[in-house]
Amino acid sequence: MSRKALKMTGMSIRKTEDLCFVKGRPRALILFHGFSDEPETLRPLAEYLFQHLDADVYVPLLSGHGNTLADLEKVHFKEWITQAEKLIKQLKETYARIDVAGFSMGSFLALNARLEIPSIQKAVIIAPPFVFPPGRSSALFFLPVIRLLKKYKRKRLDEQGGNRHIYEKKQRLIYLPRFKKEPLKSIEEFNHLRKKVKKRLKKIDFPVLAIFALDDRVAVIRNRILLSRFFKHNYYRSVTVVRSGHMIPVDYDRFILFDEIKQFLQDNEGRYHG
Repeated sequence: MSRKALKMTGMSIRKTEDLCFVKGRPRALILFHGFSDEPETLRPLAEYLFQHLDADVYVPLLSGHGNTLADLEKVHFKEWITQAEKLIKQLKETYARIDVAGFSMGSFLALNARLEIPSIQKAVIIAPPFVFPPGRSSALFFLPVIRLLKKYKRKRLDEQGGNRHIYEKKQRLIYLPRFKKEPLKSIEEFNHLRKKVKKRLKKIDFPVLAIFALDDRVAVIRNRILLSRFFKHNYYRSVTVVRSGHMIPVDYDRFILFDEIKQFLQDNEGRYHG
């Protein structure tokens, strides 16, 4: 997809689709994008890993994210879970090994999939928003009441109309938010998924790499503290970058992110921990 096409267009949104990088390799990596986002955000990461790992890479378009806000509003959070697990089970028939990764809400899908399908080897989570800043947490708590008053939450942009969750100015204007606004009903479904996976964190005992941004205004750094309380086994590693916002895969620190994920997935002996 041409980057020139990536602009917001009212209720109908820019065209997008699954990304697949396939050469018949012995293993597969599945990357899940975030809420009200799209596979294009993960294209640079997918292309890098396809080039440097002996793995085919898949970035599915999550249900409800392809056409209009009305489509997103119809989706129940369990549909995202089912979609993720269905794809993994299909790929298991072809690949000897499967790893999963997710950005933001996609982190929930990656962890949940590994809990449900133990044959998955490793999980990578990027900017997982289990904990929000106080204002967002309060808004989520009162969301059922807020929904009685309005239907959408409008996206905020920076002064130049760029994505304020990206700190690199050039990237801000390339990776604009997919939607101008988000249905509150869909935010509620996101929150159901968040709470479901958060309750299961104590069950995670498999290799996980978690990447955080110190100045993330969405997945605040308290998420690192939260996960360190649950993930005490030898195969958990956390990395914190310092020059990026929430959109780490397309921000200043993206190349650090790329390399950390490559190293983690290349280490077949489980020595990559700390």
